[in-house]
Amino acid sequence: KDSGGAYPNNKVEAFAFLQQFKYLKEQGKTREEITEMLVGEHGNYRSTKDTDLPFFNKLLDEVFKA
Repeated sequence: KDSGGAYPNNKVEAFAFLQQFKYLKEQGKTREEITEMLVGEHGNYRSTKDTDLPFFNKLLDEVFKA
């Protein structure tokens, strides 16, 4: 189910982004670099970063867990 104003927090979207984040990590990107790609000055989601960032951070936590 869609979470309203935030980025669609559903299993399909989560899975797709999780796979992309894993790939980027395998390519040597850091968590900070991936976050910058998402919400930085030229990022795709910069206009709604306050609502999208929790969704992305949850996935990045999973990819970069110790």
